[in-house]
Amino acid sequence: MRRFEKHPVIAIALVLVAALAGLLAASETYLRLSESVDVVTAGESLARPERHIRLREWLPDTRFVFAPPEIRRLNPGGAVADEYEVNIDGNGFIEPGRVHGDADLTVVFLGGSTTESMFVTPELRFPYRAARLLEERLGVTVNGFNAAKSGNNAMHSLHILSGKVLAMRPDVVVLMNNANDLGVLSRYGTYWNDDSDFRQLRTPERSLERSFRSLRDLVIPKTYRAIRRALRRLASVAPAGRALAAEVGAPAAARPGIELWADDYESALRQFVATARAWRARPVLMTQVALTDGELRRPARDDGGDYLATDKLARRGFTAESFADSHAYFNHIARFVARSEGALLIDLAAQGPWTDNELYDGQHFSDNGSRRAAEIIAAALADDLQGRLPAQ
Repeated sequence: MRRFEKHPVIAIALVLVAALAGLLAASETYLRLSESVDVVTAGESLARPERHIRLREWLPDTRFVFAPPEIRRLNPGGAVADEYEVNIDGNGFIEPGRVHGDADLTVVFLGGSTTESMFVTPELRFPYRAARLLEERLGVTVNGFNAAKSGNNAMHSLHILSGKVLAMRPDVVVLMNNANDLGVLSRYGTYWNDDSDFRQLRTPERSLERSFRSLRDLVIPKTYRAIRRALRRLASVAPAGRALAAEVGAPAAARPGIELWADDYESALRQFVATARAWRARPVLMTQVALTDGELRRPARDDGGDYLATDKLARRGFTAESFADSHAYFNHIARFVARSEGALLIDLAAQGPWTDNELYDGQHFSDNGSRRAAEIIAAALADDLQGRLPAQ
């Protein structure tokens, strides 16, 4: 006896489902070809996901583990661990941060990898350490939140400020961005670019593959990551390194000129100051330290995680001298904006000399450098806030 005759209801149902699927596919194809744009009337759902501005942050409630690059061991600046943990709280901030449930003073630090301080002992990362020192100096309880993310430029920091930091009603917001802005602007000439990692405006991808990935991440995220880890071990694949926006530079001939980059960078800093002040937070701008080859820095190499190595700078359209000049120019812009806008300036770059014992690759703090930066920041904030705090 044929299977159709044994299970007629199932067979008919399958035929009907196949016919319906064919009709739907034909209908969709016809409508796509006949309509140049989607037509949505009042009361209907949108035909595709809306574009959005990306909040470029660490994934909340997640623990990340990273091995330090070779150059971190060559310039230790204190103890060097085999692995560094980056623990993220429920709001996407790097822990430790919320030491007190209801602190007298809330300070939030924004920026890129130099503020993130991935390869620094967690208790010595300057956003946390500065809060502890400030607490001692002022005699009040202080929470210091680290809202930085490797690769973030000033526009990304602005999105984080507006998207989640201002909701906390912070008393002080501190921004240190420079090299990442210089890297993106030198390549694209604008913050509004189409780079897959650094672009601001995004449209969610819609595809069958994306749907399967979303279902996987919803149903078996931990199992999937465990399988990926096991496969990496079997294949002896080294873990991926962190991103740095300065890595995306282009040849000098493709760059529109530093004056145009400087205009955009200045505008971003002014927007940060104005936004913070509009929400009654004290805006603080910090200059960023960068060491080039010379007496205070060992000659850079193109391996081991050194982003200021001569060969890497050349691929980004810079010599060591031109990068140093451009970076210094951006620091001057931060000083000018702070002075003209009445924001507090913490001039880390001017607190020299700094050495590779404090900045292991010429940009990123070691434990020693982070400890020193925290002391400078705490002293500056204490002096600025002394007369602004309500009487205890």
